[in-house]
Amino acid sequence: MVEEYPEDNNMASQQSYRPRRARQEPAAEQFSESLADQTALKRAPRRAASDAPGAADTQPEQPLNNAQQPTASAYNPLLFPEPAKLPARNAQLAQSLRESQDDLPPTEYSQLNMRQNSTAERLPQSSFSELGLPVIAQNSTAENNLQQGSSTIKNKKRFRIVVSTIIALLLIGALAFTGKAIIDGVRDRFGIGVSLDYEGAGEGEVFVTVKSGDTGSDIAEALAEANVVKTAEGFVKYLLRNHPEAVFDVGSYKLKHKMSPEAAYTALQDPKNKEDLVVTLPEGISADQAFERFSAVTGIPLEDFKQAAANYQALGVPTDFPSIEGFIFPATYELNPDDTASDILRKTVDRMWQALQEHGVTASDAHKILTMAALVQREAGADKNDFPKIARVFYNRLEKDMHLESDATVAYGTGRTHTVWTTAAERADASNKYNTYANPGLPIGPIGLPGDIAIKAALKPANGNWLYFVPINLETGETAFAETFTEHEKNTDLLADWCNAHRAAGGTRCD
Repeated sequence: MVEEYPEDNNMASQQSYRPRRARQEPAAEQFSESLADQTALKRAPRRAASDAPGAADTQPEQPLNNAQQPTASAYNPLLFPEPAKLPARNAQLAQSLRESQDDLPPTEYSQLNMRQNSTAERLPQSSFSELGLPVIAQNSTAENNLQQGSSTIKNKKRFRIVVSTIIALLLIGALAFTGKAIIDGVRDRFGIGVSLDYEGAGEGEVFVTVKSGDTGSDIAEALAEANVVKTAEGFVKYLLRNHPEAVFDVGSYKLKHKMSPEAAYTALQDPKNKEDLVVTLPEGISADQAFERFSAVTGIPLEDFKQAAANYQALGVPTDFPSIEGFIFPATYELNPDDTASDILRKTVDRMWQALQEHGVTASDAHKILTMAALVQREAGADKNDFPKIARVFYNRLEKDMHLESDATVAYGTGRTHTVWTTAAERADASNKYNTYANPGLPIGPIGLPGDIAIKAALKPANGNWLYFVPINLETGETAFAETFTEHEKNTDLLADWCNAHRAAGGTRCD
């Protein structure tokens, strides 16, 4: 590389270095020797002229002619020092070069370094070491710092680029996610591009109950809530298009999840899919017997019903009742497969409140009416006409401050709800709060499940002066009433005769 500098008569160093930059580069193996000799020739006038300023400008250097070139036979010690003296001369030249650099202005010194670096890049390191010159290209601290600074800047730029790229990708991802969520929300809200129905026959198993009075919309909502169909709207649209006069039977149906509207409709019309969970509670049985019936049909453990009944007030039974007994209305119940014991018992309590309302019984009178109705229900037979008469007997005895002396109350207090037969010791036990032989007034609560007829009899007893009654045929339920104790003893003998004949025939009703 050739560098051009403007002419300056006061810059002797530029004149002395210009020929070396412009001339043809010597071979690497010859450069060490040539450079040392030429530097010696060019530095001699400059150093000699240090006592006379301007001498270097007025005495230009004379190039050597061919006659002055050294040969093997003509050795000129002035031009070519002896080899043994070269190291000392090289040291002197190096010192001279360093002193000349110290005299240069900063700009010229920078240019000199540039020229040295340029030359160093072209020369092998051995050439500088032979001359005793510093190896600038290898040992320059400024250059190393510059390179390290440049590398640091590049690393910082790369780091900034990487961080910026990551942030940009995160922002793009967040925007994409938010945009999708907004679009999906709009689609779900307005039904744009979203199917209202599942396809196919479905999967899994689920029970859905069609209740009495349910409309097509009610059934559609129940199906959607159980995830049988995707949306209630889709099922209603299917019914309107294909079965506008559809009729559904009340009951529980075994269906599948994710059914098409057509598949769900077909399954609801198939009697094979109908699951009948129906329990009938007859009048006069006890709450424990009702629990057994519910458990047998639903498969819910009997203990679950007992635990649910223990918290009877949470089921809606008034606080003045000692238990749930008497507040379970005897009727036929269609249950759901998903019903719990508490769900079922709550239905029976709600049904009793419905019956009381129908009969005009207030909440404050519920305990008295149901206690009397349950007593009538347990003592009466099959003849419905006897219910008001039995109620009248108990009311007459209460008015006369007579003990009711009901064997059914004693038996219930002992835990034997399947019979009305008692012993003398049991009838004398006043600790049995249900015992109306030893304790005055009504028992502390109902002793069974009264139905509509018994509730009506408790509200409207028959007219009469009867103070006693006794069944004389346990198979038919025939009952004899009496106003005096003497008449009652005769009726009691009739019962004894019937029981003797019944036992003789192998019967067990009197046991």
